[in-house]
Amino acid sequence: MLADLLQTLILPPGGPLLLAVFGLLLARRFRRAARAALVGGLALLWVFSTPLLAYTLVDTLQGRYPAIQPDAVTGERLVALGAGRNANAPEYGGDAPSPYALERLRYTAHLARATGTPVILSGGTVYPQEQESEARLGARLLVEDYGIADLQLEEHSRNTWENALNTRALLERDGVRRVTVVTQAWHMPRAMWCFEHAGILAQAAPTGFAGPLGDEQGLYAVLPSARALAHARLALREMVGMAWYRAVY
Repeated sequence: MLADLLQTLILPPGGPLLLAVFGLLLARRFRRAARAALVGGLALLWVFSTPLLAYTLVDTLQGRYPAIQPDAVTGERLVALGAGRNANAPEYGGDAPSPYALERLRYTAHLARATGTPVILSGGTVYPQEQESEARLGARLLVEDYGIADLQLEEHSRNTWENALNTRALLERDGVRRVTVVTQAWHMPRAMWCFEHAGILAQAAPTGFAGPLGDEQGLYAVLPSARALAHARLALREMVGMAWYRAVY
């Protein structure tokens, strides 16, 4: 998809690396500009790889909605949003939920067991080679591993905005007025914007809060870390995605 390609080329590490490569290409004819591009690209890559910046970016997103306990759930349905898949899971005989999806499903099961609230799983297929929807993959896990069977599947969504629109159709059919949305804390601002913009009364139930590990603190907070770089990219992707959604939807 074009959006995936653009994200890869612009967001770190792709963007800073391309800037550095551009500097190398300019080296023979434009030495000063080449030096600036090369140093700038490598410096950006270093900075975005530091836990100090990465988790500061993440905190601007995940600090907006606090965690809740089961007794605070007010929704008539728990809506767990899809989060991709692991397409290389031969031990399960096919696709399996991604690590992010597993976080959402586990917390959804925790809330469902404690409250008895029915669950809606929202997520379709994104790429042509995908056979089962994300919702169906999640349903199998909730039934087999957690014994949660009071489920509805929304199997057509390809992004967060479609999660909200397609879930609304189910809610209107069943006369449901309020839901509790389950997704990662850093994804919750965009998810809540989508549900509220779609006219749904929604409560946030964030999970998967990101933070530095022991080897990413102290002096290590300003040293590069692959995990920190991944979280910086994640946060920037959410910020760009939110701006895009506001402009398009």
